[in-house]
Amino acid sequence: MRRSYVLALGLIALLLVGQGLLSQRSLVFQEQDAHLVNLAGRQRMLSQRLTKELLLLKDAQAGHHREILHIVNQWTQAHDTIARYSVSPQSTELLSQLTPLVDEIAEAGLRYSKGREPESLARVLELEPRFLGLMEKLVESFESEARERLARQRTQQFLIIGFLLAVLVAEIFIIFRPLAGALSETIVNLENQQKKTQEALQKSEQAARLKSEFLANLSHEVRTPMNGILGTSDLLLSSGLEGQSRDFALLIQNSAESLLHIMNDIVDISKIQAGELSLRERKFDFYTLLQELSELHSPAAARMGLDYVCHISPSTPVSIEADPLRLRQILMNLISNAVKFTDEGAVVVKVWSEGEKLTVRVSDTGCGIPEKDLTRIFEPFEQLDGSHTRRHAGTGLGLSIASRLASLMNGELRVESEIGVGSTFEFSFSPVVHGKNSEDKLTLSHGLLVLYSNSTARRAFLEDWCREWGLKFSAVDTVAELEEAMSWSQGDTVVLVDSPFLELLPLLPESCCRVALLLPEQQKEQFPAYSESFFKPIRIRELSNFLKRACEERAGRERETSGAQVSDFPSFEGHVLVVEDAKPNQLISTRMLEKFGLHHTVAENGQQALQICQKEAFDLILMDCQMPIMDGYEATRQLREAGNNVPIVALTANAMSYDRELCLDAGMNGYLSKPLRRKNLEEVLKTFLR
Repeated sequence: MRRSYVLALGLIALLLVGQGLLSQRSLVFQEQDAHLVNLAGRQRMLSQRLTKELLLLKDAQAGHHREILHIVNQWTQAHDTIARYSVSPQSTELLSQLTPLVDEIAEAGLRYSKGREPESLARVLELEPRFLGLMEKLVESFESEARERLARQRTQQFLIIGFLLAVLVAEIFIIFRPLAGALSETIVNLENQQKKTQEALQKSEQAARLKSEFLANLSHEVRTPMNGILGTSDLLLSSGLEGQSRDFALLIQNSAESLLHIMNDIVDISKIQAGELSLRERKFDFYTLLQELSELHSPAAARMGLDYVCHISPSTPVSIEADPLRLRQILMNLISNAVKFTDEGAVVVKVWSEGEKLTVRVSDTGCGIPEKDLTRIFEPFEQLDGSHTRRHAGTGLGLSIASRLASLMNGELRVESEIGVGSTFEFSFSPVVHGKNSEDKLTLSHGLLVLYSNSTARRAFLEDWCREWGLKFSAVDTVAELEEAMSWSQGDTVVLVDSPFLELLPLLPESCCRVALLLPEQQKEQFPAYSESFFKPIRIRELSNFLKRACEERAGRERETSGAQVSDFPSFEGHVLVVEDAKPNQLISTRMLEKFGLHHTVAENGQQALQICQKEAFDLILMDCQMPIMDGYEATRQLREAGNNVPIVALTANAMSYDRELCLDAGMNGYLSKPLRRKNLEEVLKTFLR
């Protein structure tokens, strides 16, 4: 009896599992069949669209090559997908006839779009009916196969259900008759639970979709007024404000930057969770990125009394290929956290390369992190101190974003920490390296570089580079050690004096070249007796260039100034059309263009822009995307269809990953997201007006 009981239970479980697997397989096949039918329908639509574009091109003066190339790419990709999924003999036979047709039509269409050869167009028109006929047969084949497969699966399901019912009936009368009521209730509960699970899954998917749409709309709505705030503050700061007025303008700008940073973090974590964030890799100067991060964080560190050191090892490559925006985001989060959670001591950023791996280590002497919390800090919205009285504000998103971006870049983010000693975050990844260190070796004969400082990190940094340059190096922190180092110097000597020891100038011999290392808030004019002054952290290119000049001019010789100050707003020539419906954004855009010396005209919507372009010629168009009457996408399409090839750059508050593709598909040449920043606008002007 017991053996029969166990056997019956096992048989029921096996049947239920088989039913579930069969249902899942059926869903997969149905989804695949629907996808194939949709792709086949899309093939026919794209074929007709290609023919239409070629016929339009016949009488058009301007080329449609880009649009035709886009259609051909979509067409061939869809055909490849159909061929990959189709396995039945009938559909395979049809595909073997379709494949050469697709290749020949695509090749003839591209030939005609480039050279307008009449025989190419005639060939496309000749082959299209045959292609459509074969596609019709292929769709019928797919539908027939789907119906047959569905019928077989239904038969199998009915057999399993029938066998299951037979087993249950037998068990009721033989073994489980006393338990029939309880078993029936269990089955009903399982079905109800399955329904609830499906409903919960649907609600979760709907919530994720609504969340994404909400964040996209919220980002747009926030960026629009932020463009006015940041643009206005930027113009105010460049207008010569002084005193309290300048402080207020800086406060407005810093507060707006903080709000925009929080908004970007929320959008980024949402896109990461939804799998919508993609990397955009390009070649860039890694040293420049590190210098920009130092310039951003060293003033805050100095205000807190921290020693900030950026130690770039000589092995670090100059030019790499990666996503500079996301790499900057990772390092900014690590460095800003190190500065924020360190009350005294130092923050050291060390960068080096080993083989193909590039590593950035950010160390601090802060409060440290408990071992049990080392994994929790990488979770979204997690903070070690979540109370209302916590000392350090923040959203708790920075480390979570950094960790997930590191994974996207195929890198690794590690952390080590000790309470009361400090924390070390280490990010390693393997970018494509385009250039090793480009600094020429110094040829300072019997030269000596002396550092008067108590910073061990700064000493290690300079010692690495002096070894690379073939230059003697000595680090001292007392007058006696300084005198001893100077006594055995036999050639050119350069002494770097750290900011706490600048009053030691009278102790330095006049024969040496004396350089002051200043804090960001100090002024070079305060130390005229020094040959040169550098702001901390030391920039290796700045030091290298200075040492080269010192080698040539000898110690103590006055150096000429390196050049005149470069204007914040370089001059450009041209006439720019600003298409923008919001008055504050019109004001910001036009004022910035005036600063760059450009003439401008304003249109409040796409329709008005089309009318203006019929009367005037422009060198560049800044096109807002969302406007009443006619949006920027439609206005751009009509300009391109009319043969107007003026460069058009999108100026939009949208910040999602697909917005750039929408702009380029509409015929735009570039993309600027709001808030409009002077540096970004300058890059666009350099691209299209020079």
